[in-house]
Amino acid sequence: MKKLVFFLMLSVLSINQLIAQSTEDLVTNIRRQYNEVSSMESNRQSTGCQNGSKTINKVIGGTNMRYPQSTKKCNYPGGYTIITSKFEDWELDATVKFYIRNGQLLFVYTDYTNVVSRYEHRTYYSNNRVIRILEKDILDSRGNVTTRGESRDITYSNEGNWVKNFNSERLRQSSSMLK
Repeated sequence: MKKLVFFLMLSVLSINQLIAQSTEDLVTNIRRQYNEVSSMESNRQSTGCQNGSKTINKVIGGTNMRYPQSTKKCNYPGGYTIITSKFEDWELDATVKFYIRNGQLLFVYTDYTNVVSRYEHRTYYSNNRVIRILEKDILDSRGNVTTRGESRDITYSNEGNWVKNFNSERLRQSSSMLK
């Protein structure tokens, strides 16, 4: 009986290790692809770009406020696409970069500022499914630097769910600006 329990525990640990290793391998591969397309972007090797924009109007405190939104989609060799979008609103300012290969979302980088703090989010995708979300606090509510380069894994948290929804909504908005 003890051998059976030991064997089952060992099997579960092995499976968990395999899954974790698999995620690490996927993230490593995504980082390689990110570096590859980022190098092409830096060297201006796009095969074509498209721009889009719109303005959101809101009445706040009796004043009509205008918030510009913009996006740029560039294609690169190897089936890569980068969509860079800027969003402004009453309580947020965000730059979001979507990295896509052959129509599949690979990675999303977000620099997000709200009325309280500034964050960086790095979201990794495999088969259009989130596999990891890393968050880095940059500034606290008083404008003090809060990080020394460390990131937190928020993949399976409420914050992670918020980031997934934020990315999805911003990709939808970016696509609509490009039409």
